[in-house]
Amino acid sequence: PFPVPKRTRRPRLRQVAALLDEAAKIEARMPEVEPLRALLLEAEAWQVEAVGLLEEAADNGGGDGGPPKLRYETLEAALAAGEACEVEPDALAALRKMGSQFLLWQARARAGLKGE
Repeated sequence: PFPVPKRTRRPRLRQVAALLDEAAKIEARMPEVEPLRALLLEAEAWQVEAVGLLEEAADNGGGDGGPPKLRYETLEAALAAGEACEVEPDALAALRKMGSQFLLWQARARAGLKGE
């Protein structure tokens, strides 16, 4: 059976990719390779989705002053999926920041609606 990856800190996506590249170069046939490859594929798939969300948010309604196209629920679901990855995808920090901005704006909007 393959060992189950267990970590206290999640490695960065690029570190896992570099490790797998090195394993391929030395033609390593070890039980750790396949679980690492599965982690890499999962994180890369999430990364593609996250970059799409970041581009969508940057578009911000096509620049025509319309409402943003990205809904908070979509961002929240993507953040949950990114946090569940066993590696640290590169776009996770940017989505965390965007999530914080959404929540700060929401708090200000609610305060404004209450007349505060």
